[in-house]
Amino acid sequence: MWNDVRYEFNAASGINVTGKGADYTFVYLEKTPVLVFYDPNDPHRNVAYCCTFWRIRTGATTLLEP
Repeated sequence: MWNDVRYEFNAASGINVTGKGADYTFVYLEKTPVLVFYDPNDPHRNVAYCCTFWRIRTGATTLLEP
């Protein structure tokens, strides 16, 4: 099971974007800030960090891991 997450952010282009997903980390509570990744060319293509199993890497080093 997981918790539903709803979030909003202002993209670099200045538009306000909303998103939703499932918190697979079970860490986030209401009003907790979330890290959101988005496509600058299409901010509606976005995902909150807690809503994915992706890992962010630079070379052989893992920077973030859910």
